[in-house]
Amino acid sequence: MKNKTAIEWLEIARANRIRWVDQAIVNIAAQPNHEDRQDNYSSISAMICLDFDWESSKEGFDYWDHMHNLLLIAGNSNR
Repeated sequence: MKNKTAIEWLEIARANRIRWVDQAIVNIAAQPNHEDRQDNYSSISAMICLDFDWESSKEGFDYWDHMHNLLLIAGNSNR
């Protein structure tokens, strides 16, 4: 599967009715210079892991760690 931008992954997640899409967009916008951000990602789980700092988000580290783990368990990382 080809790499996608964060927005492309979030559009796929929204189409799949993933509930945290809007929260991720808010966090990405709030951290425009996040040091780990990349231009594109091989998976949605990689995008969530790298595109914003979980600890600096309103939801916190534990929330995003849980969402990331759910993606990995569900096999959604390459949709």
